[in-house]
Amino acid sequence: MEDSTNISLKLKQLQEFAKKLNKSLSKKRNNRDRIKYLEKLNEKTPRRFNKAYILERLGAFYLLEESSEKKGINCLEKSYKLYTKFYKEFCRKYPYNRPSFPLPQDTLAYRLLNLVKDFIPFLKKKPHWNYLRGENRKFLFSVLGQIYNDSLIRILDTGRHNWSNFEKIVRNRKIRGFVIENYGACYELFLNLSTEQSIFNANDKYPLARAIIVMYGSALEGILFDHLKKRSRYLNDKQPIEEWTLGKMINKCFERKFINPQSKLAVLCILILFFRNYIHPAKEIQRKEYFIDINLANIVRIAFDSALIEMINLKDIKNNKKNLPQKKV
Repeated sequence: MEDSTNISLKLKQLQEFAKKLNKSLSKKRNNRDRIKYLEKLNEKTPRRFNKAYILERLGAFYLLEESSEKKGINCLEKSYKLYTKFYKEFCRKYPYNRPSFPLPQDTLAYRLLNLVKDFIPFLKKKPHWNYLRGENRKFLFSVLGQIYNDSLIRILDTGRHNWSNFEKIVRNRKIRGFVIENYGACYELFLNLSTEQSIFNANDKYPLARAIIVMYGSALEGILFDHLKKRSRYLNDKQPIEEWTLGKMINKCFERKFINPQSKLAVLCILILFFRNYIHPAKEIQRKEYFIDINLANIVRIAFDSALIEMINLKDIKNNKKNLPQKKV
């Protein structure tokens, strides 16, 4: 049996391959050239760990450049299956060194599948289907790509929003307190789950991930409720705002142009809505491979933090013509 030194050497070789590949990709002029390079490399690479990494990079570029998500998702699924296969083989061969091998659900392939596989079919339904057309599609995937990249940063290195930021966008004190409590609880849970001395065990991570996603969704609902309540005279809706769902609040903000439907903020709100609604027993029994874990909850955390920045940057929330975020991704 190989000792831990040889195992570490093999893992280091895999990391070096990833660095060299990324360096080669950075020298290409555009994503189309990167796709051609990866396609050729994939053809001549045997079914080893290196191939799994090539496929996940190829899948990510397909999502950005292709008019359909099918090729991208297909590559990511192949990559994830290879990672899973290698992880199982490693655990059988080196059962005492399994913590040293990366988990399949920590790979780029798995995280991207978790992010887009069910979200894209959701967008194909009205009223969000327009996000998958033409330039809107590229904008959508650029936002999703940025969220993914930010999710790779350790939470200790990302910081958090302070009380004054919430004061800028939530006027009602009770609602502001509700939003801040949810936000703070989520952050503290992430901090604890990110440390080796966590008070939670491995089985706690899944229900805690679901709880975190729901709390972020509720925090967004609190912000939009405060915003819409102050502008109720413009809404022309017989149903009291107190009875609205988060989905209706978002759609009403789009309808009244309180939020530009084609902005980054719109994409972030819809993403948070989708995953908040994803926490449901009926949907749980339909999932086969890509489950809700702390990585997915972290994606929702990044989306919420980004949405808050976009809200703070709105020029004039009272003026429909000037309240559209202009920051490009």
